[in-house]
Amino acid sequence: MGRTFDSCQGRFLFMHHTKVKADIGLCKVITDLTIKGYIPCIPLSEHQAYDLVVVKPDHSSIRIQVKYATLRKNGSVDIRYRRNWADKNGTHTV
Repeated sequence: MGRTFDSCQGRFLFMHHTKVKADIGLCKVITDLTIKGYIPCIPLSEHQAYDLVVVKPDHSSIRIQVKYATLRKNGSVDIRYRRNWADKNGTHTV
């Protein structure tokens, strides 16, 4: 079970559900991009290979995949770049 710091409440929250962590990470990225003048666009399905599309000030766009990571006690961050999906042949990870 990981913990994340809630700056609004000034305390650590303990979470273990990966969907909740992903939602929190995505909300923080959307907030940061909006403050910086970008336009975040959320896809209609969670089954896309990206979490959002961002329209930059020059009107070009980029796809963004958001990953949630927890700061370790030693100050490092472990980021695992992988994609999971399931089909009739089972669960796959790349």
